[in-house]
Amino acid sequence: MEEIKNNNRISKVLLNLLRTKLGLTEDGVNKKLKAFRKERGYDVTREDAGLLLASINDIDITKFADADKLKEIRELKNKEYKVEKTKTKKVEISRVIKIKDINIVSKDPHTPKNLLSDAREMSEYYVLLYVLENTLRNLIRHVFKNEPNWWKSKVNQRIQTDVKAVMDKEKYYENSRADELEYTHLDYLKQIIANNWNSFLLELNEGNKTNFQREVEKFIPSRHAVAHTTKLQGLDAERCRYRFDEIMKMIK
Repeated sequence: MEEIKNNNRISKVLLNLLRTKLGLTEDGVNKKLKAFRKERGYDVTREDAGLLLASINDIDITKFADADKLKEIRELKNKEYKVEKTKTKKVEISRVIKIKDINIVSKDPHTPKNLLSDAREMSEYYVLLYVLENTLRNLIRHVFKNEPNWWKSKVNQRIQTDVKAVMDKEKYYENSRADELEYTHLDYLKQIIANNWNSFLLELNEGNKTNFQREVEKFIPSRHAVAHTTKLQGLDAERCRYRFDEIMKMIK
């Protein structure tokens, strides 16, 4: 096990692994760790922040911590925190989303109680997906608001063709849709933004297109799990929350 002398020091080996995995400089990793701790109200040490960030990014941390420390990190990953979007101008405003109760009767064996319990837990991740995809849709609409016929001029032909096929096959019942974007999913939204990157820079906190694409792509497995009603749990659930936060921070 790599020796860590105190709770503010992180192994150089682990720092280098984080630097490589995240595609950042050493200074960038240090800033990331500082922001990571700040988001959690500084209730984790720098060492724990490094271990937690590494674990979330699929880095094996077993050689950097003893059994007790690994148990602490697992508990940190399983700790739930509220979904919030913070907007900073002169005053910080915190908005917390609350899910309204829905009454469903349990009927064994097809609708057992554990299924209803899982559904309640998964409602959090549906909210994350719904907010994320619609935030990106609204971002695209805002950037192209003065562009006539932007769907034809700014979106590649493959996406246009795929969306038209979906629209022709199913109109989402009787509800009217604002535009073609309502038939696009996360990967298409990412492509539209990346293919018109310079047009979006004023609306983003992230100037590197590759970083933006990478973060969105990391969320896509979570997106598929939620969209196909597959339960997220443990590390997969933590990754979903973390990736959501990382993408939302890139948008002004």
